[in-house]
Amino acid sequence: MAVTVSPTSSRQQQFGITLAGAWLVGFVLNAAGTFGWFNGERDDDQVVGWLVVGGIAAVITAGMFWWNRSLVAAPVAARLSTRALIFGVLAFVSIPVFWLGLHPIFAATAIVLGMEAMRFAEGKKPLTFVALILAAAGFVIGSAGNLFG
Repeated sequence: MAVTVSPTSSRQQQFGITLAGAWLVGFVLNAAGTFGWFNGERDDDQVVGWLVVGGIAAVITAGMFWWNRSLVAAPVAARLSTRALIFGVLAFVSIPVFWLGLHPIFAATAIVLGMEAMRFAEGKKPLTFVALILAAAGFVIGSAGNLFG
């Protein structure tokens, strides 16, 4: 007996897996910064703080999934691009607090929503393009802060 998955639940699952992966990337980047893997400033006394920040980021990730899951399931191009821009801005603005590990989560959300908006709007949304650029910049610069800051 074959199990079929509806396209709606499949998109939601992919979105959830993407956000879980983004959380994991942020968690590992925080570990690299906290424990000085690349900058030589080893601080092993920060395990509890690292775990607390990771837990807070996990709760925010779950909230991001919960808030956007219906939009991913039933896309509306205008709402997708607007939310993609919001999360792209949040990814970029979260650079100064890179140690929270939120920039990968915001960037992944912006990218998923932005790519969905591009698919439904045939790629003619400058707002979505700006969102994708901000998300990518927020991810790259924030990650560099984690690794070398």
